Amino acid sequence: MIIRTALLLLPLMLLAFAQDAIKIESASAARNPLDGLGAGVVWACSDPELLPEGSNQAETRKSATANKGFDRTKALDDALARAKAENKVVFWYCPRVTAGLQGRQMYRPAILDNYALATWFSDPECVAMLNRRTIAVRLTCDAALGKRFDITGPERVEPMIAILKTDGTIALLKDGLRTFNTGWFEHFLSDALSAAGATGPSTETGAALQALKEGKGSDLAVAQAWLADGALAKAQTALPSFFSGISTAKVTEADDGVALVRAAVLRRLGDPAAALTALAALEKPGAAVRLERARSLLLLRNLDEALEELTSVRRGRDQTEAHWLRAVCQHFLRNDTMAEHEWRQAAAGPEDNSFTARAAACVMDGRDLTPVGPMPHGFEDPFPVRMPHNAAASGTSMPRPVKDARAIAPDALHYLLSLQRENGGWTDSRYAYWPTPDLTPNAWMAATALSMAALLEWRDVAPDRVERALEIGERYLFDERKMNRGSNEEIYADAYRLLYLTKKHARATSDSDKAATMERMKAVTGELARTQTTGKAKGFWAHEYSNPFSTGAVMDILLQARDAGVPIAPSLLHDGAEALLSTRSKTGAFAYGAGRPPGDSEEAAKNSMTRAAICEAAILRSGHQQGSAEKLEAAISTFWKFQPRLERVRRCDFHTDGELAGFFFWHSLYHTSNAMAAAPAASAASHKAKLLEYLVTLQEIDGSFLDSHEMGKAVGTAYGLLTLANLLQAQN
Repeated sequence: MIIRTALLLLPLMLLAFAQDAIKIESASAARNPLDGLGAGVVWACSDPELLPEGSNQAETRKSATANKGFDRTKALDDALARAKAENKVVFWYCPRVTAGLQGRQMYRPAILDNYALATWFSDPECVAMLNRRTIAVRLTCDAALGKRFDITGPERVEPMIAILKTDGTIALLKDGLRTFNTGWFEHFLSDALSAAGATGPSTETGAALQALKEGKGSDLAVAQAWLADGALAKAQTALPSFFSGISTAKVTEADDGVALVRAAVLRRLGDPAAALTALAALEKPGAAVRLERARSLLLLRNLDEALEELTSVRRGRDQTEAHWLRAVCQHFLRNDTMAEHEWRQAAAGPEDNSFTARAAACVMDGRDLTPVGPMPHGFEDPFPVRMPHNAAASGTSMPRPVKDARAIAPDALHYLLSLQRENGGWTDSRYAYWPTPDLTPNAWMAATALSMAALLEWRDVAPDRVERALEIGERYLFDERKMNRGSNEEIYADAYRLLYLTKKHARATSDSDKAATMERMKAVTGELARTQTTGKAKGFWAHEYSNPFSTGAVMDILLQARDAGVPIAPSLLHDGAEALLSTRSKTGAFAYGAGRPPGDSEEAAKNSMTRAAICEAAILRSGHQQGSAEKLEAAISTFWKFQPRLERVRRCDFHTDGELAGFFFWHSLYHTSNAMAAAPAASAASHKAKLLEYLVTLQEIDGSFLDSHEMGKAVGTAYGLLTLANLLQAQN
């Protein structure tokens, strides 16, 4: 009966999607819906130079030439003069930092710019705060501005936001922002305005106060004005009787406005449950009340209740936000088909509605053939964050003391679970090479395998949820149609599938499960044997080209599988070790690729720090006669010597410090934590304790871990959880 019903509904669903596509195409004929991202902000100046997005190099060169005479210093000074005249501060949003760089630190900053425009600069409440209380500019930090404010890359990395006082000094600055949460942004902006001494009313609120003084206004109008300013405490003060406690008395329909202000204040103060109570007494809630209830239910993660609340909001201007909210709920319920349907409905909304552009960003693909918006990639977090704003924290990170290291895992695990899609995979990564992103299927397979390995490692935190995730995840993981054999990253997809299977085999409770898992391990090992290079550059594995860092990582996984009982041909490991040795210099530095001469300089040692320990451990554990515990110890010491240099570029998506780049970061930390286990016991414990002290500073406010935004949050979070497990096991 269920199958029959589904078959009957299928034509209707296909028709609905066709209609959605027609609506968006019709709307796009006159305009690009994405042009509405950030359009609600009254930018005093928006940098005209096109940002790089990976494959648009010809366009960016043309844009740079056309805008060569653009004076960013003058643009900022004009904004400061206007801010002084209007008794405001300058909000400087910096989508790119070029100051202090000989090359570049980001080759796809346009991705993060879109994420910021789609969240902070499209959310109606954030936009109202910006427009009423600041003079906003969107400007790249070039050499002149960098010199003026002592800003250089890669110490500062985009996107960056700063509040400038009218005297031109910076009141508060944050860079390297990687979690796009509107609650965090409101909190940051409030703190920054306070730091700048800009706590007075906006012009609009001043007018409401004057009208009240003259007997022409109302307390409600003043409260609404303070609310639009983001001055929540003052909005409370304007309606004191309604904030003395949560009343259970019936409220008439005429009091909807009061109740809505009260609920919005409570929600934005971080108490959505109290906000719902404030609305509970309304007898005939209209669309505005239902939307406000849905916003609070979403914050409480009561997604099914939020969907029920939104059922009746189908007409008028409110329907676009209702479609958006329904899409968000369906997305986090992992109902991707319904989420896309609702987003497409919203994307066909009015041109001047910010939710129209936000929804379009979730269904319209960029040059990498993935949606340009942040939510499908896990960068937009609509839920409350554990720490809204920490002035001392780097970017949007949430550092903790090492004594709380174990508490990191639940937040990271729940975040990782939220990224799994309806098809079972973790498909948030935008890692791509140009001119084509044909490696994406393999990158997604590697991300899925890593994520499942991490879930298995931390299964006891949420056993029922993890078991369900692994069950549907395996349908994706072992579907060969999800791979692009012969394309780049194939070896990582297989290596991390083997990692997952190795961990599954260790936890299998029956002989039949162990035997079935072992057979799969052998099959995946066969694929890795097939992709090991032959000929002149024999023994390597290549993610894009033959190199020691991929070879060391694959051997790390193969050696774990060997220890679990998988028969590994000795020649496979011997040839791998020989390949690694062919790239090792006399001083222990490993060349970047096969056939490149290894260097003995300090620069070569720095460039090699992300791979040296991984390679030395693989040589040692393979049983090769040139394997050496002393050389491994030296490589780990080199890792620590240059670790600050790696931290400098952690959030960069390009080779920013010689060969160092952000996309090596978590790959290095995880596999190096495995390499540390091969060192003598006392040394291994010391190194792991030191690495744990570092790791606890890296988690994002949404619970995720990441390095390069291209790699994505699933990859970073999975690596982070696996590394944390290694380090805590050593501690225990």
